[in-house]
Amino acid sequence: MKKLAVMACLAAALSASAEVIIGNGDRIAFLGDSITANGNRPAGYVNMVMKGLEVAGVKAEKVPAGVSGHKSNEMLARLEKDVLSKNVKWMTFSCGVNDVWHFDWNKGIPLDDYKRNCSEIFDKCAAAGIKVIVLTATMIREDASNKQNTMLVQYNDWLRAEAKRRSLPLADLNADMQAELARIRAADKTPGNKLTVDGVHMAFPGDCMMAWGVLRAMGVDESKKGEIYAAWRKMPEAWKYELKLTDEENERLLKAGICPGDLARRALDAMDGWKSVKWRRSAFEGGVWKMGVDGVMTATKDDAIWSDASYENFELDFDYKLDAGANSGVIIYAEDTKNWVPNAIEIQLLDDNNERWKKDAPELKNGSLYGHVAPTAFPAKGAGQWNHMTIKAVGQQITVTINGQIALDYSLAKLTDGKVAPSGFKIPGHLPRPWSTIRTSGPIGFQGMHGGALPYFRNVRIRSVK
Repeated sequence: MKKLAVMACLAAALSASAEVIIGNGDRIAFLGDSITANGNRPAGYVNMVMKGLEVAGVKAEKVPAGVSGHKSNEMLARLEKDVLSKNVKWMTFSCGVNDVWHFDWNKGIPLDDYKRNCSEIFDKCAAAGIKVIVLTATMIREDASNKQNTMLVQYNDWLRAEAKRRSLPLADLNADMQAELARIRAADKTPGNKLTVDGVHMAFPGDCMMAWGVLRAMGVDESKKGEIYAAWRKMPEAWKYELKLTDEENERLLKAGICPGDLARRALDAMDGWKSVKWRRSAFEGGVWKMGVDGVMTATKDDAIWSDASYENFELDFDYKLDAGANSGVIIYAEDTKNWVPNAIEIQLLDDNNERWKKDAPELKNGSLYGHVAPTAFPAKGAGQWNHMTIKAVGQQITVTINGQIALDYSLAKLTDGKVAPSGFKIPGHLPRPWSTIRTSGPIGFQGMHGGALPYFRNVRIRSVK
């Protein structure tokens, strides 16, 4: 850690006296993986670099070139199309996370191959007159001692040495990230990620860290940092929750090493009893469920994801979105997660207006107690739009609210028949057990891609109620 801190401080000292190496009108390609692709969102690090250059008096032009999942071999394969043909003067190079991380699925890139791929990228850029700014690979989960980060050390060590050998500007973002995490954790003792949304992809504080590291490598003076950070906080989507904080409050929180937006959200949630749902890690390790930018979860197969904990008497609150034709569900009171269909309660999530489902009975529609009770209102937005759902489950009383409107309020005690619903609707044959007999506690879950189209979930939180 001392070595990393020294390197970060040395980089800062060198940049403090340097001139900005980017000129007005220069085009900058940002080559990378999903971290860079996500960095091109409104308040991602790519656009924050551009905003920082603008504050420093430089009007440059970005050329986004981040592609999710890509490793050094894939970046080399698309270098001509995405960078060399774009008439750029500069290229930032962010590569290494997937080269190492994908060894978890036996698809990583060995160090010697990584060196050859990167060297060829550097050679091709040099031949084209493109100047490369090397970024060390950021951490794979916020634990420097895990096996992925231990393996990543030798990849980053080579990048540092190669950048020095070729006299390329270096943004040592891995060292910056470790130093920033140490600083934040000294003030913020709460558990959880501090710089990322999922351990890899950056939240706003992580984007700040990355963007400033790149700007420092570009020669932006340290004296500009306060002005640049102030400009970043005004960028669209800088804070996930738009809360009215004064500039003084923002500055105090920033000096404490805590992202003001995230802190405010956590503080308000804590006051109201809300907690984030923790999911069983096996769902993500299997590759079916993925969490991307801003914590959005989705699944590519019909496998449910389950909470680590069991819940009773709770309020579950989240956003969801359905692709056209999607069919999914929210599962509560699961007695058996391996055979959950007849042994749990499902609140249906469905793209009601799709031709495939349009003629379904109300008992099968969005917001229903699936196959048993139809919703009394249908306030959900159409495919491709985010909806907000709250499920209140107190004993056998289930209340479903969609976009602020109660869509269902019903007692499971009334569901004493496993064949015919109270409305006279014939209950699907795979649900033979009367729902009145299902215990009122258990893990919660989301159904995966059941209808051949993707469901999406974000901002999932839960609290106990009476």
